[in-house]
Amino acid sequence: MQVTANDVDLKPALTYDFTSNGNPDNSFSIDRYSGRIAVARRLDYETRHEYIVWVQASDTVHNATTRIRVKLQDENDNPPEFSQQSYQVLAPPGSYLKFELYRTKTRQ
Repeated sequence: MQVTANDVDLKPALTYDFTSNGNPDNSFSIDRYSGRIAVARRLDYETRHEYIVWVQASDTVHNATTRIRVKLQDENDNPPEFSQQSYQVLAPPGSYLKFELYRTKTRQ
């Protein structure tokens, strides 16, 4: 993604940066001159669903600030896990083939 600002003076050139505390967990990087924002580390939906990023454009005399909301989409990136490594179930005598012996749950 990219942020852009306009400056009628044209000089000095605009620069872009995150505000203080505007880059949660240093999750993003920004190109100082183009305003292009990139992901700087792996983002995980299970840890955090969205990020609020604050960017400032400056010509050294005047500043403008904007807020960007980055919403993550969940993907199936974690394998299922059983709560135990193994299970042992005894079938009662005379059990039918389609008889449910045991039910367990997995977590992701």
